Amino acid sequence: MYHAKQNKLGGSAWSIFYEGMDAARLTRNALRARIDQALTNRELEVWYQPVWDDEQGVFRRCEALLRWPDESISIQEVIDAAEKSELILRLGEFVVDEVCSFLANSSAAQANLVVSINISPVQFHYQNLEHLISDACKRHKLNPSRLMIEITERTTIENVELAGKVLSSLKQLGVDLALDDFGTGYSSLSILHTLEIDWIKIDRRFVQNIHADKNSYQIVNALMSMAHALDIRVIAEGVETDEEHATLRSLGVTRLQGYYHARPMPKDQLLAFLSA
Repeated sequence: MYHAKQNKLGGSAWSIFYEGMDAARLTRNALRARIDQALTNRELEVWYQPVWDDEQGVFRRCEALLRWPDESISIQEVIDAAEKSELILRLGEFVVDEVCSFLANSSAAQANLVVSINISPVQFHYQNLEHLISDACKRHKLNPSRLMIEITERTTIENVELAGKVLSSLKQLGVDLALDDFGTGYSSLSILHTLEIDWIKIDRRFVQNIHADKNSYQIVNALMSMAHALDIRVIAEGVETDEEHATLRSLGVTRLQGYYHARPMPKDQLLAFLSA
């Protein structure tokens, strides 16, 4: 069942059982138990990757990223395992609370800093996001406008009607909404036409070697024209080289995220970095 649900794009699905599935189930159970322990012991952390604004010459945005210091397992494996249980909801609550606490306690010099939070498909469909974010903002006395919520195209196409309702309720709180990994999904144009999206994030696969890849160049050029026409702002992910940066700027992309400008870092290091 899990294998079928993981690979479906909507509607019903089926999958043939094979012996390795049972071993995978046992491994997932052990990992979920370890994640549960890590949450209880507060071993997990939220790190932040700054987004460079080339027009203003400043970092005004960051993306919140889950990290598990001193643990060799990748965060993607953690998220994949958590999404098969209620653990993903607990992880989501943890990240939202950590981000709101961080922003509420940051100095006046960072009063305009906005942090984006990634929402998994399971959270989007089964967690009351409006209540989760509203409650966290009230608890930490934080203006919701300092948050941006990121979802993927795949999340929205499974139930566009539900996506519209959820995103509309979040917009009413005052948060920004971003479509992550843009250009890799199945119905980009219809989603932008239907949903209240403020930002799109160009996937790193279109950014990598964009200066030498004519197809990527033309795709990003078209995306920029479309975003401009729809009054949607753009962030390019995975910027790593001088050539990529220069090419993106020539196409009008002014918000850039990637190792070229800054790597993910813990909150204390981030504050020092932003103040430098």
